[in-house]
Amino acid sequence: MKQLIFHSLKRKKTTSLLFVIAFLIILVIMPLSSTSLQDAHTQVKTDITYYSRGSYDLLIRPLGSEREIEKELGIVPENYLGFGNGGITLKQWKAIKNRKDIEIAAPVISLGYYTGVNTNMGLVQPEHSTRYLIQHLTTDGVNRYPASKKYACILLESPKTIDGIEKFDSIYNDKKLMNNCTEVAMVPLPTTYNLLVGIDPEQEEALTGISFDNIDEEYPYEGLRAAWKYSTKSKGKVIPVIQLEEGKSAIETAITIDTLDINPAKTKELRVKIQLDDNYLEGKDGNGNVYRKGTVFFSEKFYTEEYRHLVQELLQYPAEKHVDFSANTGSIIQPFNPNAVEIDEAGKVNELQDGKLLQNITMNDVTQYFTSGPLKYEKEGNKLIVKKVGEHDGVPIYRDIQKHGTTLTEALDKDGDVPFIIDPVGDFKIGKRKEKLASSPLGIYQMAPVYYIGNGKDKKVQMQATITPGSFVTSSARGVTNIKSAAAMKGDKPIDAIRVKVAGIKGYTKEAAKKIENIAHDIEKMGLKVTMVAGASPQKMKVDVEGVGLVEESWTTLGAAGSIVGQWNMTNMILAFLFSLVTIIYIMNRMTFWQVNKQQEMLLLYQLGWNKKHILRFSRREISILMFVAWVFSLGVLSGIQQWLHLSNKIYLWQLAITVISIFFLYFTISRKTKKTFNVKMKKKLVHVREKTSNQPHRKSLVPINLQYFYRFIRPPFIQLLLVSTLSSFVYLSLTETVQQTNVTILGEYINLKVNNWHILLIVSSYLLGLFTLVESLASILMTREQEIGIFRSIGWKINHIFKLYMKEIALWTGSSILIGNSISLIIYLSFYPLQSTVWLTIIGSFFGFYLCILLVSAIVINRYLKKELGDTLSLRRKTK
Repeated sequence: MKQLIFHSLKRKKTTSLLFVIAFLIILVIMPLSSTSLQDAHTQVKTDITYYSRGSYDLLIRPLGSEREIEKELGIVPENYLGFGNGGITLKQWKAIKNRKDIEIAAPVISLGYYTGVNTNMGLVQPEHSTRYLIQHLTTDGVNRYPASKKYACILLESPKTIDGIEKFDSIYNDKKLMNNCTEVAMVPLPTTYNLLVGIDPEQEEALTGISFDNIDEEYPYEGLRAAWKYSTKSKGKVIPVIQLEEGKSAIETAITIDTLDINPAKTKELRVKIQLDDNYLEGKDGNGNVYRKGTVFFSEKFYTEEYRHLVQELLQYPAEKHVDFSANTGSIIQPFNPNAVEIDEAGKVNELQDGKLLQNITMNDVTQYFTSGPLKYEKEGNKLIVKKVGEHDGVPIYRDIQKHGTTLTEALDKDGDVPFIIDPVGDFKIGKRKEKLASSPLGIYQMAPVYYIGNGKDKKVQMQATITPGSFVTSSARGVTNIKSAAAMKGDKPIDAIRVKVAGIKGYTKEAAKKIENIAHDIEKMGLKVTMVAGASPQKMKVDVEGVGLVEESWTTLGAAGSIVGQWNMTNMILAFLFSLVTIIYIMNRMTFWQVNKQQEMLLLYQLGWNKKHILRFSRREISILMFVAWVFSLGVLSGIQQWLHLSNKIYLWQLAITVISIFFLYFTISRKTKKTFNVKMKKKLVHVREKTSNQPHRKSLVPINLQYFYRFIRPPFIQLLLVSTLSSFVYLSLTETVQQTNVTILGEYINLKVNNWHILLIVSSYLLGLFTLVESLASILMTREQEIGIFRSIGWKINHIFKLYMKEIALWTGSSILIGNSISLIIYLSFYPLQSTVWLTIIGSFFGFYLCILLVSAIVINRYLKKELGDTLSLRRKTK
């Protein structure tokens, strides 16, 4: 029997080789695909567990604090604490903090936007008469807006000095320069507004790792303003504040320096022109004080028409030397502590050293502050837009703002006291921001950058908050105070949010999520809004901002981890099912070809005296040898792939399981097909079909007749191609949609990079099995139609005529199969995913691409077979002659 088996395999070497290659593909691709799908699921689960928890788990807010955009889209804009109205009591916070299952409960109290002291900036003293034009600007990173008027400080060489001290006479265009533009060019800095928040130092340090000892509730540090309170016997509460060291202001200063050809003699002419007294000194009194009489300084004529004309004349005076530059003044301005600025002629900005230049300081604005509302996002289709609500000091604002308190002068005039005193007592640093896969919204110190992207073709421009309250870009907290001081300023329900970290959790698992949910339900019973932020991830959102353009913001997608897991689980499950179905159908089809090809051989063995049992054993051994050869080669291929890609050893378990299942399935199918071959009823049915087909009336085209007659050969590849086209289209569509839906978050992007590439194996293997099925089917049909080909040749048909007939048949049934498969793919896709505009292009592209590939392979197989038949016929004729 062994010799007979090997002889049979050798005689059908092409069919045997196709069988070995096909099962080699199955035994390589299926373990790889199964392993990759399993690894993808494990990778997603592991990444979600490790990365998606974030710095805290629950965000607790007062009821009604949710915005419409959050309710509608399930996303939260980056840091919107700047407009908190409170709503949570200190008692509620302490009750949450004291729970045994809570590790951290860090409260946040938004106090509004406060200014530090107003101070000034100056430039180095000139050598000659010089005209300084200085204007402060604030910027959002894209546009620049005036933050002050354009100051003109003109220093003219003086015709006379007082004991060598006064070298210049000063002329300026604004009364704010009265005590600034003297011997040097100095101008006041614009007022900046900085977000101040209250925290619990202990809980905040546990959450962030930053020390807040300076604002300890019981023993806070004291600064210069606390000393001012004691010296003035003020009753106002001292609010200790530590300021963010990295929190600089968005101030630029545009400076023009013109050297003028005005010597002391020319200055004297100008003095005479404006009728100034030329005698600087009248004498000294008994105490040595200098006194004078008459109008000596240009500034004493400030409100006269002559002075205004002189200023205009000097502004138009030609310059001997002209220098323009811009200085990043805000880079060293501290939010709450006074520090004047010095700028040299090269534009370098330095903090003004004591005694070098005159520093003017005023605390007049420290007792008034602003609160701002949230950005008002509007939806137009799939686009978000934000419109301006007005201007503040000439700078566009995008939020409603309210002014609170009064100036220090007004407070002292009204009550003789101030309500509170902001007392800077130190600085804190947070370090460089790092992008995280998980997001915990409402951070208060660092926020994801906002980028201007324009039309998407230009380079991104990082934006920043302007110096006014109401900026589009949300400002981070520039200063923090303790919760006790914050509550004294804000009232009975001061807390805007509590960030909670649950105790006893190391990763975001199902068990951890359940525990977090249970705690959330308990806290909600206190009448608070609780949002699960464990499992949230940053998401990039495009917003059309009036006056700016298209902007990219980082928002927080709530429940991102759960969505990613669910999306990939569903996709992997559907893909695994469809690919398994493709493989099973291939094996069934392969055994149908086997039955057709072995039918005559089995009947011959039966006539020679073999019983069904021996024939069945013969067939099984033949298949076992082919399977063993395929298994050996697949083992070598898998071993090389495993070492190359560093895959786990479980790939061999998958291969063993698939091999065993395939053998049992093949044995079962062989037994069934063998019995079917010897079934008398089947033989009668076959004869009946042929007779029925031959008795049909004559038709103009042979194509439909042939398709009906050879339906048993066509049916297996028809089903196989239908399934392959279904799977290939669906794999691409489902993967594209899964990636698109999960890619909106950074966590999703990270996971997709790791799991996406493996799924290409499913498409490749499906196409290969489909093509093998087609080749085997065509080979079987052509061998069966040898007599038909001979008849066509005898009546004068040429090879190309037969080729065209067969290609018409193939084009019809393969096209129908692929079209149905693509239609089924579309139906399955729409059952799980939303319809996108690109779906139609994908379906059409998949249909034509696979169809053309099938026609090309078919043309090659038929052409080679017909040429071989022609060659065999010619050879036989030569031998006959």
